[in-house]
Formats: sequence, C-alpha cells, structure tokens
Amino acid sequence: MRFLGVVWGMVCVLAVGCGEEKLPVVTWEGDVTLSGKPIPKGATAVITVYTALGEGISQGTQGEIVNGHYLLKDVPVGDVWVDFNIVRRTPSQNTQDAGRGIMNCESLLPENFQPLREKAEKSEREKHFNLSTEKSKKLSSTRKSQKKREKYKKSTYFCAKR
Repeated sequence: MRFLGVVWGMVCVLAVGCGEEKLPVVTWEGDVTLSGKPIPKGATAVITVYTALGEGISQGTQGEIVNGHYLLKDVPVGDVWVDFNIVRRTPSQNTQDAGRGIMNCESLLPENFQPLREKAEKSEREKHFNLSTEKSKKLSSTRKSQKKREKYKKSTYFCAKR
C-alpha cells in the first residue's frame, strides 16, 4: 500500500511538473536579400527560427519580412535553424479559380533550399541574410529534415487571399 502511495505521489508531481524550461532569448533585426537583390515587391516572405536541439522543434519564433527587413523577438540563444518561405502570388490561369480569388504561388527559393544552421549569441542583435537563388548541388541536411520542411510547406498557406 505504501508503494502505491509513493507511485501516486510521483505521478502527481510529474503531472504538475515544474513548468516548461525556456531558453534565454535575443532579438534579431536585419535584412534579407535574394542573391544580393531586394525581395521583389508583392512577394510574401516569412522567416522562422527554431532551436536545433533534439529531434523536434522545442522553441522558436516567426515573423514577416517586409520590404526586405525583419524584426524577430524571442530568438532562442544557441544553435538554431533559420528557415525562409518567400513566394510570389500571381492570378490563377484557370478562370474559375481566378474568379474566386485563388492565386498561384511561385517560390522564389530553389526547390531544394534547406534551412540555415546559425548560432544566436546574446550580444548579437543585427543579423543579415543573403539567400542564393541558385539550385544547390549538395544537400546539407538529412532526409528527416527534408521531410519536415515538405510537411511544413504543405501545412502553410501563404497564398490565401488576404
């Protein structure tokens, strides 16, 4: 009986927990260019930063890139992945879809673009990115992260009519 009391007590402590531990954070601000050129007007651009620890996304932040400039608060300090989604919306060629406001999306990044591995430092606030629009011959990340990116792309609807 005493054993059951101890087990029940441990279950209660684990259920309540101590709260989720958060990493220290920093604010990043900077410019994003495509092969040295500004992001085209009318493009929808998003930057996402998440921790590079473990298998899953444990802490991260996301923000819009407006006129080639971004401001991200709560960037976790340490090793992080930096991902971008930059698309241009064009009217659908299908007249029925166009009539309903459905847009085609064209990614401005190469099909095999992979997230960048960076180090977020407490003392660093300014961070600029010049993304290559050339198709990479060498993939820098594993199949698992490619699948995560494909799943992310499929679940994100940047081309919905605003």
